[in-house]
Amino acid sequence: MTQRVTLLMVVLSFLGHILTAQTFDRTPKDYAIHLSYNHHLKVPFANTAIDGVGIELDHSWQLSGYQGGRKAYITVPLGYKYFVPSKKGVANSRCLYYGWKVRHELKKGNPAWQPFIGYSLLLDQLWLEGVEGNIIGHETRFTFGVDRRISDNLAYILSLDFSYIRFPVLGVKKAPKSMEVALKLGIRIL
Repeated sequence: MTQRVTLLMVVLSFLGHILTAQTFDRTPKDYAIHLSYNHHLKVPFANTAIDGVGIELDHSWQLSGYQGGRKAYITVPLGYKYFVPSKKGVANSRCLYYGWKVRHELKKGNPAWQPFIGYSLLLDQLWLEGVEGNIIGHETRFTFGVDRRISDNLAYILSLDFSYIRFPVLGVKKAPKSMEVALKLGIRIL
């Protein structure tokens, strides 16, 4: 019994020494809000609106670039898009999306103008006016943009997104597809 207690004390002492010898830094985070103009290049369903507006909230964690290299972030976006009918006989549509986004900054350090590229895998929940229920789709998005840093804690964002969205349906080989572009303006809190 005394051997077990002695061994436990040695292990705890060793672990305590290791934990106090290391410094733990918090992973840098940022938050962003984007407003967007969205346009369908290919409409997924007949007689639906092609132009809309959106809002997106992002929460990002830095993954790399801690010693002055190029930074990369993993992001959890949550967004909402509303497509407005431009003429009679065309239905509006609403889309709630969420998922994962990876953003790579293209310059090292913290320059005033920081170009970036991004890749997103998202789930879309789409509601169509006059249709019961909703459909869930898979969205792949590519982003090209620039951050304009105006202070140590704030940057303006301008980006262009290209999305491919597929709405799979069980038993249907040719599922509805959509292609979309979005111009986004936003603010990033660093």
